[in-house]
Amino acid sequence: MYVGKGHLFVCDVNKVVVYDLARREAQPRILSLPEGCLFVNDLAAVGDTLYASVTNADQIFKIDISDMANIGAPVEWLTVPGPNGLLADGESLYIASYPADGNTRPEHTIYRVADVAAPALEKVIDAPGQYDGIAFSADSTALYITNWAPAGLSRIDLNTGTVTPVSVELEQPLVGPADISVADGHIYIPDLPNSRVVVVAE
Repeated sequence: MYVGKGHLFVCDVNKVVVYDLARREAQPRILSLPEGCLFVNDLAAVGDTLYASVTNADQIFKIDISDMANIGAPVEWLTVPGPNGLLADGESLYIASYPADGNTRPEHTIYRVADVAAPALEKVIDAPGQYDGIAFSADSTALYITNWAPAGLSRIDLNTGTVTPVSVELEQPLVGPADISVADGHIYIPDLPNSRVVVVAE
């Protein structure tokens, strides 16, 4: 999901659903993705452009939200291997890569686009995985990322590139840690197959 410009944007299989938070009783607007885009996954905005990852199509789409009365149609923006979680930072965009077919390959890793106006992919780390959630640490010096295989949470030091597993002591281990949020000194981790949200101290 993404909240901005008084609206809530929600990924829903092959479309993005847009709710006006000032008129919650109103019917939402539907932004349909092209045929074959079956796994619209995450949203992040840079300025007046909303970016939507479509994992199965290896595409990130951009949507013009400069005029909320006339939201633009989704337009192909960048080809990325299995784009999943998105994280905006100024004019940059971080991307977590996930293999939609379940077969992890070297290209499934964490990427950064330094300038969305001139998009070019650069690897943040080399280790392949089935990455999903991505969020900044509270002090913005690191990224937290979730991985489905092996299931876990890791921390990437943005100064050194060092990846460190974060210990999550649970009676029932994480199985499918998905999109994450960091707030008030805690990391919130949806564990999808277990139908729960796990909260750990940062």
